[in-house]
Amino acid sequence: MTITNTSVSKKIVLLFLVFAGLYFAKAFLMPLSIAGILVTLFLPFCNWMERKKIPRGFAVFICLLTLMLIISGLIFLFNLKISEVLTDFDLIKQKLADTGIKIQEYIFTHLGVSVKKQTQIFKDEQPSFGSIMQVMLGSVAYIFTNLILVLTYVLFLLYYRTHIKDFFLRISPQAQQKETLELLGKATSISQQYLLGLSKMIICLWIMYGIGFSIIGIENAIFFAVLCGLLEIVPYVGNIIGTTLTVLVAALHSAKLSMLGGVV
Repeated sequence: MTITNTSVSKKIVLLFLVFAGLYFAKAFLMPLSIAGILVTLFLPFCNWMERKKIPRGFAVFICLLTLMLIISGLIFLFNLKISEVLTDFDLIKQKLADTGIKIQEYIFTHLGVSVKKQTQIFKDEQPSFGSIMQVMLGSVAYIFTNLILVLTYVLFLLYYRTHIKDFFLRISPQAQQKETLELLGKATSISQQYLLGLSKMIICLWIMYGIGFSIIGIENAIFFAVLCGLLEIVPYVGNIIGTTLTVLVAALHSAKLSMLGGVV
């Protein structure tokens, strides 16, 4: 009984250490995991170029350049569409002000809190401009740093993939090396199929959202179609966030309930 309890305790401690290690190493592991998935997507393209007698270094550079062009294209499209959305900023600002006045009147009527008191509470709770800018700059720096890390990992994982495979073979027992090769091949194939399937789904959603939003008359329908489609990368939550943003912006543009229901 004592030996059994000791074995169970060791397994529990080991499980705790594994999860604790994953938690504290997430800053390193998350970009590495994303890079590993992207590498599996570009692996067939890189292998095809190498079979055409293109040097590995140049083939890897082309893959990295292609990835950077895709990311740059998405950023450019978002900036283009965001600039279109910002042209209605004055209208959105006025709508927000009108909504705020209605909320203040509702609170005064039903809760008896004066408008002056509400304004004072809002000022006390409102974060300073400096703190908002600090959070925004920190977020931008975090995204930029992780993007650089992902691109760097993609570069080295593609270039040194043979060494990585040899490493896994060397740490595997001689009798299990064939199974290790099969496991690595299956992991790569599953990642490729997942990314290809996800890409196809996002493209289909772009088309369907674009058609649907255009039919019901949403302003900047293409922008919100692209946004909702890309947010599908995050399962379930992304769909809710994209739909909520579209409904909120449509409501600020005085959309009717039928239009809001159409978005949902």
